[in-house]
Amino acid sequence: MKGYMIQPDAEYRHKWRKGDIVIWDNRCSYHKAAGDYPPEEDRIHWRVSINDFGIEVREAAE
Repeated sequence: MKGYMIQPDAEYRHKWRKGDIVIWDNRCSYHKAAGDYPPEEDRIHWRVSINDFGIEVREAAE
């Protein structure tokens, strides 16, 4: 699966604009920071954790 995920056709790259919000599920995605935003601009990061007791983490990773 990782071989597919790292192909350019499977990649989503966000071009940041003021007011943007991006949300992803850490259990089901492969992500990393690109560092391609202006360093002089302030950014705010919020982490939200939501418990879903109906699914096991290992099931989400499959």
